[in-house]
Amino acid sequence: MPKLALDYQISEDIMVYTSVARGYKAGGFSYAVHDPDLAAFDPEISTALELGIKNELPELGLRINAAVFYTRVDEYQDRVQLDPMTGANYEDNAIALVPEYDFGLFLEYRNSWGLFARGEIPHMGSMYLDRTNKQKQNTYTLLNMKIGYEQENWDIYLAA
Repeated sequence: MPKLALDYQISEDIMVYTSVARGYKAGGFSYAVHDPDLAAFDPEISTALELGIKNELPELGLRINAAVFYTRVDEYQDRVQLDPMTGANYEDNAIALVPEYDFGLFLEYRNSWGLFARGEIPHMGSMYLDRTNKQKQNTYTLLNMKIGYEQENWDIYLAA
C-alpha cells in the first residue's frame, strides 16, 4: 500500500515533516466458523499518520524533536469476533493493546568534549488490554534519560 511523506526545511536548523501510510490485509473466509453467513470477512485497512518537527541548535549542542502519531484500523481482523462459548460479539470493540494516540518529545545534547545527554518523554493514550474491552490502561507519560561520554572508538552510558 502507498506511503506519502513530506518534509519542509524551514531554516537550516528546523525541519517539519508529515507522513500518511495505508496498510492492507486481505479479507477471506474462516475455516473455523460453521455458519456460512459468518465465515466471510472483509479486508483490514489501516491508515497511519505522523506529524513532527526536528530542531537543531548547534551552537548549544542541542537537538529537539517532537512527533505525534495516530493510527486508524477499519475492519480489524481479530481471531475471535464472536465468542462461541458466550455468544459475545467483539466486532465493534476497540483493538486491544493499541493506544488511541501517542506522542513524544525528545531532547538531546552533545558537546565537543564527548559529553552526551538525552531525555525522552513518550506519552501513550489510553488502550484496552483485552478484546472484551473490560480492562483498560489509562493514559500515561514516561521519562527516559540517558547520559554518557562518547569517544571515537568507545562510548559509556547510564540510562534510566
